[in-house]
Amino acid sequence: MIQAQRELVHWWTSGLLLFIFILAAGYNLRTLVLVPRRLPMGQHGPSPLPLVGGLFGLFACLNAPSPVLKILCWLPFLLDPGSGYYLYLGFRSYRNEQLQQAEQARKDTVARSGAGCLLGTAVGDALGLAVEGLSRRRQQAMFPGLDRYHFLLGKGFCSDDTEHACMTANALISASYLQESFTGRFQRSLAWRLRFWLLGLPAGVGLATGRGIIKLWLGFPSDRSGVFSAGNGPAMRAPILGVCYGDDRELLKQLVRISTRLTHTDPRAEQAAYAVALAAHYAAASLPFQAAVFLAELEQAFGEACKETSAALAAAFASVAQGESTAGFADTIGCSDGVSGYALHTVPVCLHAWLSHRGDYRATVLSVIHCGGDADTTAAIAGGIVGAEVGREGIPQAWLDDLKEWPRTVDWIEQLGMAAVCSARPAPTEGIRFLTLHPSLFVPWLLVRNILFLMIVLLHGFRRLLPPY
Repeated sequence: MIQAQRELVHWWTSGLLLFIFILAAGYNLRTLVLVPRRLPMGQHGPSPLPLVGGLFGLFACLNAPSPVLKILCWLPFLLDPGSGYYLYLGFRSYRNEQLQQAEQARKDTVARSGAGCLLGTAVGDALGLAVEGLSRRRQQAMFPGLDRYHFLLGKGFCSDDTEHACMTANALISASYLQESFTGRFQRSLAWRLRFWLLGLPAGVGLATGRGIIKLWLGFPSDRSGVFSAGNGPAMRAPILGVCYGDDRELLKQLVRISTRLTHTDPRAEQAAYAVALAAHYAAASLPFQAAVFLAELEQAFGEACKETSAALAAAFASVAQGESTAGFADTIGCSDGVSGYALHTVPVCLHAWLSHRGDYRATVLSVIHCGGDADTTAAIAGGIVGAEVGREGIPQAWLDDLKEWPRTVDWIEQLGMAAVCSARPAPTEGIRFLTLHPSLFVPWLLVRNILFLMIVLLHGFRRLLPPY
């Protein structure tokens, strides 16, 4: 008897709460749907009662002595226009916040990859500079430990490899100012930067690169200034292209072609540079690497013309799969005395080192340096690829601290990499671009820096005449 009375009280209470729910839901429906239709244009009706009907309906269901109603206690929130409407607004606000956080995280990730790419290039370049051109045997005799800089009093300085990467990043930023003729603007900007770079008396200029820039000064158009060579110049400029525009394969191919043909016209130089750019994109996006897919992308871009390049890269990928060291692979391609400046020697060795030690900046860079030969270029290319993957935090802090490059300082290089990647988002085909500023640089100081740098390079040249041999 007492139990029946309690259930009756609960039913009466739930009925009262349900009546209030119906009144609130009716008021909200009238306010949101009927009233606005009767008001003159531009006027707003009263606001609905937020959550009132939904809460009374919720309590009505929970109070009722029925398991079914208790399970369906969420239903009034959907039936009451005031409750459902505000829940929708709250969900949409939460969702927008989540999307904004995801977008910010994506921007932070891509900016991190750009900074890591250029810093990785600079640190690798500086580490390999002191042993550039030395055979493995002489390298080990003169510098048994290569885990620090040996260029000047334990401090690091960069050569043309880093300068070319930075000029490419600057050209990408300049080209992004307007959508019109993005590739043409990139071509003009990079061509003029190369012209003035040569006037700054750089200590290291590749033969093909130097001849190509001289042709630019003589008035040759940018698409016909290159010379027939498969040197490393285009590969030095390629990693940042892949980091910025690897998502758009067709645009990436155009940018690599422009960058290559300013100085080199041998198709193998362009194909090798595209392979480096593609690897940098894989690294920046943390994509899983499959040799067959990578080679298929290369062949799709260049067709039958890239058989020699594909074969050289396939040999490197097979060597990685077999667990062979990078130095051992270099031996098999005829580089036992050091990696040459030939792109189909340099690029397979760099990709071999990256894949053998993926995600480990120190091991990747040291493995290519220990191969000897053009050590600053191989370390710069491999460092740019793995740096895009690990970011600044993945590069040993001691190496960053001891890199005393000036006026392109470590902070300046990091800001440039971040600006280059941010200028590429969204892709330039999506409309007028927002303005991304270059980090400031006092250009006249570059000539002073290059003269001092050349003097140190000459001292290194004299040092190599002395033992140990």
